[in-house]
Amino acid sequence: MVLALASWDWEIDQLDVVGAYLNAELDEDIYMEVPQGVLTKEDGDIVAKLLKGMYGLKQSGRVWHRKLTGIFSELGFQWSATDHSMFYCLRGEERLLIPVSTDDMVVARNSWEAVDQFKSELAWQLEITDLGEIQWLLGFEVRQQRSVHTISINQSAYIKSIASCFQLLDSKPIHTPIDPRTILDVSQCPDEAITHPYREACGSVL
Repeated sequence: MVLALASWDWEIDQLDVVGAYLNAELDEDIYMEVPQGVLTKEDGDIVAKLLKGMYGLKQSGRVWHRKLTGIFSELGFQWSATDHSMFYCLRGEERLLIPVSTDDMVVARNSWEAVDQFKSELAWQLEITDLGEIQWLLGFEVRQQRSVHTISINQSAYIKSIASCFQLLDSKPIHTPIDPRTILDVSQCPDEAITHPYREACGSVL
């Protein structure tokens, strides 16, 4: 939806937060086993207390969102009531929309000055990587054509990677891969277990 709103003639950039979950402080006591190789025999049998969120921890998403919401609030942003990962800022004629997916941020704006100010202010709070004009978003390729005010997205690269993974690059495309009049029954089941990665293929298609 943000891409559609910005398709008229807005600039669309992308940012990445380095080690997103590691920026958020935990507010409860959580302990973990120390990774192998860190301790010596003299240290004995001790455990580590986590001070910040880490990937794989159940609380990480919540504390990271709380941290991010606090930062955006300090920068004058509000968040959508229907999607709490969508932040926006309206300053006079400036419009700044920032949807966030964990550590990926899309920055859509109608003013270069607004985004430059946002990037510099955010860099004081978090370590970020400026990815420039958006080209890829969550596996989708994004193409903006300013001359006709359109934005298109596709997953051709993902489709090719699936075809390559399951040795289907040389297959010929057809609309119906099986005769719709075919009747299947239990007698057609194979005697031995299927060795093809059928489950993985279904997951990739979904």
